[in-house]
Amino acid sequence: MRRLIISLSLSVVVLLGLLASGVSTRAQDATPDVMTAKMATATHPIVGAWQWDNDPDNPGTQISYAVFHADGTAVEIGTGGGIDVGLWEPTGERTADVSFFFADVEPHPDVVVRGVGKMAAEVDATGNAITAPFTFEARAADGTVPFSGQFLALGTRLEVMPMVPLGTPAAATPAA
Repeated sequence: MRRLIISLSLSVVVLLGLLASGVSTRAQDATPDVMTAKMATATHPIVGAWQWDNDPDNPGTQISYAVFHADGTAVEIGTGGGIDVGLWEPTGERTADVSFFFADVEPHPDVVVRGVGKMAAEVDATGNAITAPFTFEARAADGTVPFSGQFLALGTRLEVMPMVPLGTPAAATPAA
């Protein structure tokens, strides 16, 4: 019993000593590479809200909107209302690898299709445009691949727009 009390007392003293000295007791915080990666992610120019044009050959036909979070997560909503969940990590000062995932039940509700998109994004020097070649593969529950392809997405950073007065309603439009 005395041995147990001494062992617990020593453990408490060591733990209090670490806390008092400011040393983190979390393993992930103790790893310099993890902290460096977190700082690089938080300040990376991809962080923010973007409008994607997913078919530059037919501008404006395949628009989506994405938000890249400082913690390395992302979310995107497409023209058809589909929502993708994603992850990203910096590969350079202005480049990042991105993976997006989605589940779709169209066109047949009994066939769930899971999609994976992989892109190599590069933010331009202004920080307001992205060029991102990507691949996409949709896989059905039975393992078949109903759709896959290589594409190029062009992104434009979204900005806050000022509030302006609405225009005058057309003559046939009733006033609110």
